[in-house]
Amino acid sequence: MKITTYLLTILFTLFHAAAQATPDLSSPEFDGAWVGEPERISGANLSPSTTPMVKKKLRIDINGAKGIISEWKTDHWQRFWGIRNVTFTVASYETNAVMYHTVSGTDADCAWVETWNLNLTKVDSNTVKAYYYRTVNNHDCEFNHEPELVWTVAGSIILKKFKDPVPD
Repeated sequence: MKITTYLLTILFTLFHAAAQATPDLSSPEFDGAWVGEPERISGANLSPSTTPMVKKKLRIDINGAKGIISEWKTDHWQRFWGIRNVTFTVASYETNAVMYHTVSGTDADCAWVETWNLNLTKVDSNTVKAYYYRTVNNHDCEFNHEPELVWTVAGSIILKKFKDPVPD
């Protein structure tokens, strides 16, 4: 009887530990390139429509726990924030993922900090719905109006699986 109780206790402990384990947050479900055009969402605490936002096609490349966002220029993809080599952190589980990054820099003798958060959910093997939230703080700038100092935009994007053309 003692051995049975001992074995059951060990089995319960192992089962409990497995049930409490943190899921693997870098699943390959979202790996690849995804392309779409952002749509702006308006609402409480979001900046007025005059605030700048990305209006071009975006490409999101995901490889495990790392992601890159690029925007379409006239004839090529360019990483967002230019030459800064910004890499987003990606945490994914089953059909959902979160992609985020904070970067800072200077423009015209003015310091800024920008944060992006994207919530991704997989609709099917070729479609991802993304909701993004982008906040900029021009903390070292001198503006006449507060909305120019700190602004936030939110939106959604339908992303389709993208395959690069085969080089010649």
